[in-house]
Amino acid sequence: MIRSLLFLLAGVGPGPSPRPRLVVVITVDQLRPDYLERYRPQLLGGFAMLLKTGASFTDAYQDHAVTETAPGHSTILSGRWPAHTGINRNAAGVQDPAAQLIGINGPGASPARFRGTAFFDWLKAADPGARALSVSGKDRGAILPIGRAKEAVYWYFGGFFTTSRYYADSLPTWVRVFNGQRVPFRAAGTQWTLFLPERDYPEPDSVWYENQGRDVLFPHRLPTDSGQAAVAFIATPAGKRRSPSSRRRRWTRSRSPSPSKEFAPCSSVLAVRPICSR
Repeated sequence: MIRSLLFLLAGVGPGPSPRPRLVVVITVDQLRPDYLERYRPQLLGGFAMLLKTGASFTDAYQDHAVTETAPGHSTILSGRWPAHTGINRNAAGVQDPAAQLIGINGPGASPARFRGTAFFDWLKAADPGARALSVSGKDRGAILPIGRAKEAVYWYFGGFFTTSRYYADSLPTWVRVFNGQRVPFRAAGTQWTLFLPERDYPEPDSVWYENQGRDVLFPHRLPTDSGQAAVAFIATPAGKRRSPSSRRRRWTRSRSPSPSKEFAPCSSVLAVRPICSR
């Protein structure tokens, strides 16, 4: 202690931490903090790494009543309650008929209702070279975390990733290439099976409130119709990563898919939003 005090008095100590070049914010709808411990034996990848090497806040919560997707996403990187961001419910979130989608027909979307600034605005003010990429399965999940900033923002709709004319007039090459592969459409007839052995899942597989009580048992199959499969695709592990409240599973091609068995979508949504500063 005396030695440390001498170093402190002499103005000698550890140097400042290097400025991060990349900040990644991941949000998962309905991911309760206790799930991380409850399903810890099933966590073998990213969540396991975060729990082992990161800081886990067990008493963190949203201090507002309406916890729908849009209000919650508007608060995460703005630090303000929904009453102050202007986004107090999903129904009055990002819908904007004036901001048409690019490349496909669908409901227009923009942050027109969002008020104030958010983290990326502050980052941009400090570093004009800062850039943001926001991607989600839902328009509101991709748009609201970065406020009104006109950055690279993309979301899934009907089998394709798109954006609106609020952000751009065309899709970049890498998005067009991905869409051209038609991955969601080619998933028709695939089967969702358990990733781990059945014995590694002690929780019951028949939960009545999942998918309104329909098709809750595994395995699940995507519709054989490619259009229907593309719509259901976003709720699968192939379409996004899942929360620990869902089992970790894998996809296989079914030899004899059942056309009458529909896929059970999950309510969990994961949005990955890298925000990088050069």
